Amino acid sequence: MSSRGPNLSEYQQALGVPPGMGHLTEEHRHLWEELFRRHPAMMVFPEEREWALAIKQAAAEDPELLPLSDLEYYQYAVVTQGNVAKSLQRMRGMQLFRQEYGINDTIEQANELIHALLVQQPGLLLSVDKAKTSPQQQGQMATIDAAQRMLADLQSHYLMVFDFAKINPKNVRLPKDKRDLLGALYYLHQSTQISPRSIRNGILFIAECDGMSFENVSLDFVGPIWRELKLHYPVILKEISWLRAATAATVMYGLCKHFLPQEVQNKVNLGCEFEAFDGRLDELFLTHRTQEENNLWILQRAETNLRERDRTARLLLLA
Repeated sequence: MSSRGPNLSEYQQALGVPPGMGHLTEEHRHLWEELFRRHPAMMVFPEEREWALAIKQAAAEDPELLPLSDLEYYQYAVVTQGNVAKSLQRMRGMQLFRQEYGINDTIEQANELIHALLVQQPGLLLSVDKAKTSPQQQGQMATIDAAQRMLADLQSHYLMVFDFAKINPKNVRLPKDKRDLLGALYYLHQSTQISPRSIRNGILFIAECDGMSFENVSLDFVGPIWRELKLHYPVILKEISWLRAATAATVMYGLCKHFLPQEVQNKVNLGCEFEAFDGRLDELFLTHRTQEENNLWILQRAETNLRERDRTARLLLLA
């Protein structure tokens, strides 16, 4: 299967530009710009559509699988690069996950579970948001033409930021605690996968590890997250960065590593640092907000994104 991303020729094909044409005419450029302006995140490329339709057909022929939205079939298709067997395997895993924890994919339940996680693990979640371009990148963007800016914008992605020094395994004792943790993480992942563009571009996972101790390390905490959710949930992990990972963080990664496919291990940066910022990430994200204000912002952001995902699911039809 091809692993390349979308390119100019696919945009040309979507707009009816003759194959092999090296540039867009003014008419097609105008159409492209108008399409991008109105629905930039909704663009589905021909190869992706073929993958998704094949996976949808295979799922329909499996009597044990419940029907999904076309957006979900598209999500599995892009993440697996059209691999039908892997997609069905992930679907079965996620179906069991939803049944085990009573996940009903509603905004109300998402708010309930994310709020419960923020209370159960205070300070653990710092941000779930779309990555922004830096002033330097913005300056570079100003020097290129409109078509190139559109292609660059398609490379935007979401990030999830955690403070692993705030992990408290002792707060996950009862079945309800485990449901709150895993259910919230499920909905937080959903809140980053809100359109074909965001699914295609994947997410960055960033963890602050400075200050971690062995009190933060627990196989009972990280094991279910990977075994029951992350190994099945369809998402492209662009990069996993564990900042300033000392001994405790290294041990914790060693526990996680047993669950990780090699392709995920290859994306882990253990012990890295940001060149432009040498403080802890909580100092960066909580500079102008209290922890309570940040929690409210996370809840509001997640709800907005989940509503956008619901809207996309209603609009996106594969055939």
